[in-house]
Order: sequence, then structure tokens, then C-alpha cells
Amino acid sequence: MRVSLVSGLLLVAILALVFVPRALQYQGVQPPYVTLNASGLNPFVITVATVSKVYALTEWRGELSVLRAGEWRNASLGPDLTAGAWAAGNVTFVDADGDGALSVGDQFRIAPEPGSGWSYTLLAFWKPRDGDTSGGCPCAAGRVDWMA
Repeated sequence: MRVSLVSGLLLVAILALVFVPRALQYQGVQPPYVTLNASGLNPFVITVATVSKVYALTEWRGELSVLRAGEWRNASLGPDLTAGAWAAGNVTFVDADGDGALSVGDQFRIAPEPGSGWSYTLLAFWKPRDGDTSGGCPCAAGRVDWMA
């Protein structure tokens, strides 16, 4: 009986060591994740396919990186997604349902770079988690890559 009690307490202690730090990782708020789908050619249309939790556009920002054989361009889509246009209008955001939140159906529209061989990456960041550099963050809540 005593061995059984000790082994049970040991099991509980081991589980606490594993799960308590994991629960504290997000300070009780797990960051959202976003699925983005790329389509179209001119412009490229990046559609929000899924969002695990809906937050206001003011709580999101984005990054667009474009690369080809040593050429690199970067556009910061911020300070939040309410601005609607960046990079001299070559990148726009459309709140499809007008709800003021990043939700399914919303779109980024991106004018392609001239020529071919370009690699594109669009990242969506949830700003409350963005400033946290623990665990290798800032962590993108959503990412899509495509070539043209």
C-alpha cells in the first residue's frame, strides 16, 4: 500500500513538472493560429481560410518578404491591419465581412514583382504575442509561401 501511494505521488509530481510549465508558457492565453491560402496571379490573393480565435484588426500586423537571386524586398504591414494599404499600394488588405476583425474570407492582395523567379512569404503576427521573444518568438500565427 505504501509503495502504491509513493508511486502515485511520484507520478503526480512528474506530470506537474511537465504540464505546469507548458500552461504558463502563454500566461493563460494561447495565441491564435491562422491558415492562409494563396491564389491568383495579378494580383496574388491571400485568403484567410481559418482562424482559431477572432481578434480585432488592431491586434494584428503582417510582414511580406520577396526574394529572387540576391534581390530582397520587405514590407511591414503595420502598425496594424486597419491601414489597408502598404508598399505604395502594392499590398492591400480587405476585411471581407467588414467586422473589424481578422476572420475567414479576409484577403491580402499583392501586386507581383516584374519578371519571374520570385519567392514570396507572407506572415501574420498577433501583436499581444509579438513582443515576447521567449521560446524563439516573435512567432507568426499564420504563414504562406509561394513562387512566381
